[in-house]
Amino acid sequence: MSTRRTSTMRMLVAAVALTTLATGCQAAGGSDEHDGAPRTVDRYQSGLVNIDDSGSPKKGGSLTFGAYSEPTALDPSHTIVAGSTGGDEMAAIFDELMRYDEESGKVVPQLAKSLSHSDDFTTWTLGLRDGVDFTDGTPLDAAAVAHSIERYVANGGDDAAIWKRNVTDTATPDDHTVVFTLARPWPSFEFLLTLGVGQIVAASSDAGGEFTPIGAGPYVLKSRSPQENLVLEANPHYWGGEPAISTVTFSYLNDPNVTYESFTADEIQMGFVNDAAVVDKALRAKSPGYLQMVSLGTMGIINAKEGHPGADPRVRRAIQLAVDPKVYSKRVTGGVGVASSDLFPGSSAWHTDGVGGLPYDPAEAKKLVAAAKADGFDGKITYLAASSASGKAAGVALKALLDAVGFDTTVKVATTITDIVTAVAVEGSYDMATWSFSWREVGPFARMFATSSSQGRLGAGSATSPELDALIDRFQGAATHEEQRTIMAEIQRVWNDLVPALIMGPKAELTMWRPSVHGVKSNSNTIVLLDQAWVD
Repeated sequence: MSTRRTSTMRMLVAAVALTTLATGCQAAGGSDEHDGAPRTVDRYQSGLVNIDDSGSPKKGGSLTFGAYSEPTALDPSHTIVAGSTGGDEMAAIFDELMRYDEESGKVVPQLAKSLSHSDDFTTWTLGLRDGVDFTDGTPLDAAAVAHSIERYVANGGDDAAIWKRNVTDTATPDDHTVVFTLARPWPSFEFLLTLGVGQIVAASSDAGGEFTPIGAGPYVLKSRSPQENLVLEANPHYWGGEPAISTVTFSYLNDPNVTYESFTADEIQMGFVNDAAVVDKALRAKSPGYLQMVSLGTMGIINAKEGHPGADPRVRRAIQLAVDPKVYSKRVTGGVGVASSDLFPGSSAWHTDGVGGLPYDPAEAKKLVAAAKADGFDGKITYLAASSASGKAAGVALKALLDAVGFDTTVKVATTITDIVTAVAVEGSYDMATWSFSWREVGPFARMFATSSSQGRLGAGSATSPELDALIDRFQGAATHEEQRTIMAEIQRVWNDLVPALIMGPKAELTMWRPSVHGVKSNSNTIVLLDQAWVD
């Protein structure tokens, strides 16, 4: 299998895993604040929640982190770099060139010293700190950064395609400067350096034939027990000073309820959860943490290829009109979370007032199904569901709602996530399936391009159009948040015509920690940084 194909499969597995293991969502409204826009605060607003970092940092102690899923590899070019899939572990080992600071709403330097851009956003200059070394003793200089990024792209990291499409040259005029030349203006390019491409891997990591995670982050790998835990110890030579916490253990508990029970019993001090009911419990308990609402996190992808019901745009539209997100949520998750057919719900900075998703309209859905049947459609559609309890409940709920407007729905329960990926991404043998596009609140362009542009790789048979491609390109080049919001409204209108997928709502991702934990820093993709964390 080619590197590109292997990378695509890794990304698709993660995309499905992020939604099928935690199906959920429900009611919220209002507008958000981002770059000065007004915002209504509710329990499901993205950001740092219930934080009290008063007191003086204390040296020593250990931290146990209940992680969501074990990364297949501690190599940012071979796995999705997100809080749910090993991003926290890898950020601790490799650090990030830049990070998203939730409190200021800006991308700020982390491992890098500075990042600036030309007036037209086509040239970005990265400044590096003096005296930063990898844990093997070699310098983290401009050549090392360029090598790490080239390696990431060559290995097919999850943002490799968008990097190759946009970055035409990476120059190193001196040891402390890296200059990126872009093919087109990209005002939000900085967000890409907060993700996998911004985690800098030492060249010696590949020296032994088998990958060894060597970085310049605050922690180094001490031990790893597959399917159990991963132990990191403080890097005494970290550029920002030796971390206060001596040892961090990531435990792979594989069940959000077990994670929450362990958390409330103080058996673990931090934990990642994205089960709707568990997140709701934690937020009601006022647990400190970092919450991200991931749009298009709870959805059903629709196959628009010939030979499938979704090839008819009337059928796709009828599917969305037939499903009331609030009814779906009540039946699947007990009504917790946020239910919405919008691309971005009301609490999002990207929500477009006056232009929402398609409304629940079963009468219109019936007319569309009847019209399609008059032209030969037999009404049959198969929904591929996850085998988890919530996945099965989702299948039952969708069947009831779709059959009520004239569909003859069959729910097929996949044995594993890999079976869903194979059906959707490899064989294209599905009509409709549980999936996630995961448009992030922070720096959404990369996921928009990957999932919904015809040039992206994660659409897996969903409907696209030249008009949608053009709007996504315009969104990339927009210089201000207001310009982007205007374009997002147009994207919502086009989405409503295309209906590439059934949207039930966003998914809540929460990294929670005990009140005894302080100094945790935010980043994009629900990644948290522990270089300044301490335990009292």
